[in-house]
Formats: sequence, C-alpha cells, structure tokens
Amino acid sequence: MNIGARIKELRIEQKITQDRLSEYLGISPQAISKWENGTSMPDITALPMLAEIFNVTADYLLGIEYDVRDSKTEEYRRKYRELQIKGDNKGRCELMRKALAEYPRNYEFMNNLARSLPHVTDKPEDYREIIELCKRIIAGCRDDSIRFSAIQTICRAYSYIGEDEKAAEYARMLPPRKYAREDTLAWIAKGENKAMIIQSNTLDLLMELGGYMISRTGHHMGMGNFELSFDDELSVYDTVLSLLKLPFNDENYYLINGKLTHVYRYMARLYALNADSKNAMNCLKLAEHHADDFETNKDKGLKYTSVFFDKLQFEFAGTRHGDNNEYERILRNIRQWRCFDFMRDCEEFKAFEKELEEKANAAQ
Repeated sequence: MNIGARIKELRIEQKITQDRLSEYLGISPQAISKWENGTSMPDITALPMLAEIFNVTADYLLGIEYDVRDSKTEEYRRKYRELQIKGDNKGRCELMRKALAEYPRNYEFMNNLARSLPHVTDKPEDYREIIELCKRIIAGCRDDSIRFSAIQTICRAYSYIGEDEKAAEYARMLPPRKYAREDTLAWIAKGENKAMIIQSNTLDLLMELGGYMISRTGHHMGMGNFELSFDDELSVYDTVLSLLKLPFNDENYYLINGKLTHVYRYMARLYALNADSKNAMNCLKLAEHHADDFETNKDKGLKYTSVFFDKLQFEFAGTRHGDNNEYERILRNIRQWRCFDFMRDCEEFKAFEKELEEKANAAQ
C-alpha cells in the first residue's frame, strides 16, 4: 500500500474529510486528493504532522511497520473486548497500561484506560490520572467518537472529586440529544432498514428511561439518597416493572430480562430493609427467574416476537463491570448488602445462595 492509499485509509477510518485534513496541514483539498489518487506524494516535511493527526508513526505512513502494528494493536483490542465482557476491570487496566507503553499516543487505548479506571479505584489521585488522560484525548484526537467518550468520562471524573463547574464546562462540549446519530439515521433510512433502526432506538430508550426512573430512589447512577418512604420507593419499582414489560405481551423480554433482574434485586433489598423476609425472598426468586431467561437466551440470536421489536434479534453485546453473569451480580449484591444478614441462617436463603453459585459457575 502506497502512502497516498494509507492516508486515505486513515482519513476515512478516523472520519476526517479532505477539507478538514487540508485545514490541519495548511494546504488545498486538491493536494490531498492528488496524494490519495497517486498522482503526487506529500513532502517529507508533512510526515510528522500527518503522523500526529492520525496518531501513527511516520514509519507506518511509509509502510515500514504495517503488519506488526496492525496485528499487535488488533490483538490488544481483542483481549480488551474479552476482559470487558467478562467484567475483569483490573485486567482491562493492566492490559491498556501495557498497550500504552508500546503505543503511548494511541487515543483509543488512552480512552479505554480512562473508562476502566473508575471501576477499580475510588482514590481522588487516580481520578486525576483519568482527567489527564481525557485532556490529552480531547486536545489531540480527531476521532469524534473517542473524543466524545473522553468528554463524558472527564465529566464524571470531575463530578466525582467535587469539581462540578469543570464537569459542566466539559459537558457543554457534547452535542445536545436532538443531534443524536441514532435519530438522524432513523430519519434518513428507508424501508426495512428504517423500521429496524426505529425499533432499536425504541429498545434503547426503553432501557434508558427505566434507568432514569429507578434513579428516583437514590440508589442508582450516583444520585444520592432521596429518602423516599417505603411505599413511594416500592411504587417506583412497580412502575418501572410495568413500563419495561408493557411492550412485551408475549413475555419474551430477552435483553429486558437483565433490567428486570436489576429491579427485582432492589425490591428484595427494600423488603429486607423492612425485615420482610417473605417478600424479599419472592423478589430474589423473580430476579433469578429473569436471570435464567437472560443467560439461557443471550447467545442464541433469537428474534423478538413483540410487534414493537419484531425486526430485531436478541444479541447481547454489552459489558459487565465486575460480574461474569447475572447470577454473579445477584450473589454479589446479597452478600454485600447487610440488610440480608437476618436471613442468612434461613434454610431457604442458604439453598437459594447455593443454587445461584452453581448457576454462576456453570454460566462462566
């Protein structure tokens, strides 16, 4: 591959137009076009700037280290995805530190490290590292998807250490919701593709709305304690369950099973806080039921049967932040939450915990 073809490949991959690249370099778009179609070549003095823009080395532009770079970085990406799916946050951080030792200017790896660190630390000094990583990305990266991810991460980091004004300053750099990619794609798509995009957007919004509504309890998304009464908090969970189940008359919830498991876990916690072991146990069993459905069906590519989502298949491409499966998540919660202490000697609770352990081990 000649240098012009490589420039074109990198430019398209990083979503940089010829006009935009020409502005960075202070030359005409026609010059960029000539490089890419092979009728001329960039001056040697342009190589350092091109390498900086594309976050590669000059050797890579010249085709000297193509195979090594491509295979190594792709292997890091593959390993990172595996660790992400498994919920191995410590492993993700260690892998990205190793990757950055080899590729110190790779913005993708910087972003992966910045997004992984909050899951393994709560020390303010570590959040300063997250902030510095994000600043480097925001200042130098030309890939909007990576930049926007870094902006979101730096906002959360500043908020965590109490610098809310800085968090808001960076948040304003993000485009408003009305300019979202998903909505725009739905507008311009045609036929079957349009229906599929709209259904996918609807499913995402259903999940997001459920999460926002649960946050009213104060136990989610770092919202703090809103001190709801027992009845009001229970009403929140009942309402969210009704919302999530509403489009699924056939009860083939698939992806939504994960969210339903989440809600029932917190309902069990609420009942346990009020020393109601019977209802707490019932909610834990409902959480297990939806975890069963989720784990059993997540890799089968099953098609939704609800009329609202019948163009979609259930494909779990999400990530976990510390649990390998839904059973592990339930186990972690009931073992961490002290409100269940009064139930731990109960035979039904012990049998339930043992059953979850067996399912968690089998699902790995």
